Amino acid sequence: MKCTGVRCLIGFSLLSVVACGSDSSGGSGADEEAVVAGGKFEIFPPEIFTGTDGTHTFKAPVITVNSSGAVTWTIADPSIAQLMPDAENAMVIATKAGDTTVTATSGGKTSTATLHVVSYTTQQYSDGEKRYMTGPDTDNPACKECHAPGKGPDHTSTELDADPDSQIQNTFLTGTDPEDRPIKDNSEFANLLKGKTHMWKVTDSEKIGLVAYLRALPPMGYPEYDAPTTDKEN
Repeated sequence: MKCTGVRCLIGFSLLSVVACGSDSSGGSGADEEAVVAGGKFEIFPPEIFTGTDGTHTFKAPVITVNSSGAVTWTIADPSIAQLMPDAENAMVIATKAGDTTVTATSGGKTSTATLHVVSYTTQQYSDGEKRYMTGPDTDNPACKECHAPGKGPDHTSTELDADPDSQIQNTFLTGTDPEDRPIKDNSEFANLLKGKTHMWKVTDSEKIGLVAYLRALPPMGYPEYDAPTTDKEN
């Protein structure tokens, strides 16, 4: 699903955590992508999307590439999210809705990413969970039928924290992925659709709730770096 100097913020409280760079074998794909062509130190994804409903835990895993030793992480507004460092990477844990900036520093280089935390209601989450687990009819099956662990594509925050809500909703409302390609034709899991187009029937609350439910799923490790692309079809 994935497809930018340290700031002195006068009047803002900065939460700073330092992570020692290492050849960690923590099991994430990020370790294999720690150095990429071009040598630019950066946070991935450059825009981070997650949410909160005041009840469930919402996490967004982020990585750095081309770090030089220790990485220092800061967040401009620590009331919006906490940062949990993991070597050169970090786990973002949302605490309230809002936008803020996450900064990483390593070897005298800095990179920033914008964090967007969306507010959901517990009712929306519940509606999304129910739609995920059960379908209204045979033409609109439960999401879990194709997305059971080990069966379908990962749609935890490991993949979705680079995508805004509207883009995620687009995948199950129009059957197209974030690059505007028909999922039934371009997904390696297209066989699971059994001829269907990935355009599903959902209520207004389920439309929001499915995104809330997916964002609150435990992440499946850290994301792999994807270089920016201009291949999106118009």
